Amino acid sequence: MHDILMKFKCAAVFVFLAVFLINIKITMSRSGNLVIPEKKTINKKIYTYIAENNMIAKQGKYANIYYEKVDEQYSDMILDMADLYYPIISSEMNHKISDEKIDIVIYNSKKKFADILLIDEKNSPMGAYYGGFINILNPESWIEKDEDIIERFMNEGPVVHEITHLVLDKKLKGNYDLWFSEGVALYFEKRLTGFEWRKDLSRSADKITYKDLKENFLEIDESLAYRKSYELIDKIGYERLLKILDEIQKGKTCDEFFETL
Repeated sequence: MHDILMKFKCAAVFVFLAVFLINIKITMSRSGNLVIPEKKTINKKIYTYIAENNMIAKQGKYANIYYEKVDEQYSDMILDMADLYYPIISSEMNHKISDEKIDIVIYNSKKKFADILLIDEKNSPMGAYYGGFINILNPESWIEKDEDIIERFMNEGPVVHEITHLVLDKKLKGNYDLWFSEGVALYFEKRLTGFEWRKDLSRSADKITYKDLKENFLEIDESLAYRKSYELIDKIGYERLLKILDEIQKGKTCDEFFETL
């Protein structure tokens, strides 16, 4: 696994350099007020939020990002991460990238984030793929000021996780269980960044069964449910996961591959 991780870190460096050079050439086109196509199928609440807050927009090679002035210092970092990881994750899943860019919105408060996503503000995640958008919480909302915000966000932030959700959704067109989506997202986080979700919960997660994940994912302790989901995907390994993704894409279900694990 270490060799695989090193291979993709090296690939990431080359892609980052390519993105950097591209950014030099398109700096002017990345700034300003991008027009969201009226016929584009997006969540109306997010569209309204972008419009009502007069959000600034930037355009990258593979992504558009929308943010308020207060979040500008993080906009380039998040956009560059999206431009870096979107093609890598798509390639990893054997998914062809379309000409349509992915859309990212930065929220500068947990309250705004929770209101849009209809979730509990106290248990707000760092990011969420919802309504066709990748929604990201400003790093300052969850990282302490005395920490290196940039380093921690790049290593543990939600960009890779949420892009994985998006690519999986595009590839499988919704034909998957919630636990599977979370498990795959956590697996690719570990594979591409080295960050592993709650390794300390491995023993506690042993008591959770596949049936529990499939039928009661939202009722189980969230951390344990995520950990068990990751472990099931990690158990089958990358090569088998690719085959399963292709089979699910053809119409098979998760049950056919995981019910006996």
